[in-house]
Amino acid sequence: MKDSSFKNNAATNGGVLFDSNQKSIELDNCIFANNKATKNGGVIYSTNNIVVKNSRFTGNTANYGSTVYSKNSFILFFQ
Repeated sequence: MKDSSFKNNAATNGGVLFDSNQKSIELDNCIFANNKATKNGGVIYSTNNIVVKNSRFTGNTANYGSTVYSKNSFILFFQ
């Protein structure tokens, strides 16, 4: 995803994005604000690798992982 904005979304897992496929996720120049998950990953729930570039996360909430819940994978953040 590139040049996108996600605000005020909600889900049980992954308030914006739930990914359990075998592909990695790349986010570039995105804004994630006030999203929530009632369980895991206020913005993202993923079992795959995640690359985040020049993105902003504010006011996101979840029981576990207010921004990202990552299972058996790695996350790279770049500014």
